[in-house]
Amino acid sequence: MTNDHLESTLLRLCDNVEKSTALKTKLASSKIYTCKEAAEVLGVSYSTVRKAIKNGGIKTVEIATGQEYVSQKEIERITKTI
Repeated sequence: MTNDHLESTLLRLCDNVEKSTALKTKLASSKIYTCKEAAEVLGVSYSTVRKAIKNGGIKTVEIATGQEYVSQKEIERITKTI
């Protein structure tokens, strides 16, 4: 590996670390709810939330394990339409 290639690779790695850190900070400052918690906040049943997710009425964030979460922003969007 040439010095130029190594330097380029290191710069991209640093950039990726910066982006990852910024994303983690943004996510940490955003409240997210499990589907059960979202149902409680919205005053509906868990099955209602699941149905709304399935038909596209509620957007979720899915993590690597496959679990779905509802963001505070999505909760606010939903409550404005109710």
